[in-house]
Amino acid sequence: MNAPVDTKSAVTQELHRIEEDCIHSGKAHFNAAARWAALHYWLGIPSVMFSAVAGAAFLKSEPLTRWRNEKIHRAKDILEQTRDYESSGHAALAEREIEKLIPEF
Repeated sequence: MNAPVDTKSAVTQELHRIEEDCIHSGKAHFNAAARWAALHYWLGIPSVMFSAVAGAAFLKSEPLTRWRNEKIHRAKDILEQTRDYESSGHAALAEREIEKLIPEF
């Protein structure tokens, strides 16, 4: 009869040991998460700021400005050609010019 009692107490002791180990592991994970959260902000905020500056510099760069100006100039040329076609009574040709400007038209 002593064997079941010894087994029961051994299992109970092991369960208490596992419970205590889980509590300590949980606290350790919580503390590690706090350190990683701080590191996340120390690395994340400057990287977001640098990427915003890089994006603004790219959008203000000369090639993009030139590309935008070329597109605007082309659109103005197409609209001028469209007006010429419409004033001369060629509506179909005017529509084709507008399709060049807006392909989904």
